[in-house]
Amino acid sequence: MFPEEKLAARTLLRHKLNPPYDLEKLASDYGDIKQVVFPFKADGVTVGIGSAERPTIYINIESPATRRKFTLAHELGHIIIPWHTGTVVSHLENKKGEYAFEYERMEQEANRFAAELLMPAAWIKDCYGKEKDFSFFLKSVIKVSGASRDAALIKIFSTIQDSIICARINEDGYAVTKHRTSSAPYPSILDTCSVYTDKIFQAEHNFYEFSLGDQNYAAWVFVGDEIQEVDDRSWREIIQEILSDLGMTTKLINVNSTMAAAFRKADHLDEKHACGSVINSFSTKDDLSNLVGHPLFKQYVVKRVKELFKRDQKKT
Repeated sequence: MFPEEKLAARTLLRHKLNPPYDLEKLASDYGDIKQVVFPFKADGVTVGIGSAERPTIYINIESPATRRKFTLAHELGHIIIPWHTGTVVSHLENKKGEYAFEYERMEQEANRFAAELLMPAAWIKDCYGKEKDFSFFLKSVIKVSGASRDAALIKIFSTIQDSIICARINEDGYAVTKHRTSSAPYPSILDTCSVYTDKIFQAEHNFYEFSLGDQNYAAWVFVGDEIQEVDDRSWREIIQEILSDLGMTTKLINVNSTMAAAFRKADHLDEKHACGSVINSFSTKDDLSNLVGHPLFKQYVVKRVKELFKRDQKKT
């Protein structure tokens, strides 16, 4: 969690707030709020940050409601983040020109503060744990927080640890934009095929199709692979047999490096979800995807994952 996100979490804790809450009332404790028509293109302006007088937050009243709410949380971030001072003109899109780097850094910090303020990570995790249907969970976060669709997707996919991919799809069923959690496989396969193609992802998952506003989405929530060990041999013996059967004995180094990288990405998960994440990692490798279909591959995965978990436990 970034320092500015911790500041947002502390602000909510200090005021004993959790979504839904009155953001304007919270912001008014830190500055005066004025909604006006801007004579120039901007989302918000905060004047007097760090001065002896109360800061004033100006919000562009011509912006949509969800954007105004995020802007207010963003401007509050400029006030509360102690290293932001002076007058800040905020654009939620990127700005270029003189001092662009410093400006962009401050804007990113205020955006992260705003996202945590509107959608606290702890609250998102709690909501996710209570809701079995991913589409209902996503719609609930948007409705309760009052955040925009895009802001909610960004926050959710940087917070949830389970393996999930979500894609906005066009009328032909192809992914236009994609989001993934850190343990989910890279969804590059969605660049070349419809979301309705059979067996896009090899690991066990639930598939959801839903609408958010005027846009259609698809999501894959990986439920993990509950693999029972039925082979008494070591994982080394099993992978040697798999590679021999497939004529891929020269790929052993690639297999070992892929396994190591896949496990590092999934070592915060439980065993079955870690196994599922590893299987997906192999399925997205062009030179190793054939391994996934071998009847012994899951035996190799579960044995290797168990060993790696034990190794990590010894280190701690």
